[in-house]
Amino acid sequence: MAVKKGTKTQTTTPNSVKLTSEEIQQLNELRMKTSELTFQRGQIGIAEDNLKRQLNQLAEQFNELYQLENSISTEFFNKYGKGEVNLEEGTFVKSEE
Repeated sequence: MAVKKGTKTQTTTPNSVKLTSEEIQQLNELRMKTSELTFQRGQIGIAEDNLKRQLNQLAEQFNELYQLENSISTEFFNKYGKGEVNLEEGTFVKSEE
């Protein structure tokens, strides 16, 4: 059903019927609820975009951490050889190969 906006003329034609105030109120409420839902959908879309942006930033930070971990691992390998770090004791335990 098409609802015309804001026609202020009071003319009726043989093909038109005057709506009751209740019918007009129903249509206005429908229009208002549709507008509210459309606005909320837009807000959710914006929030979704922000979440995607945050996820991308976190992924970049994890990639930087992995690169740093690889760099430190290579540095330790070059300095101490193959082995494992024991953080609790603060030692590097060489592998027996």
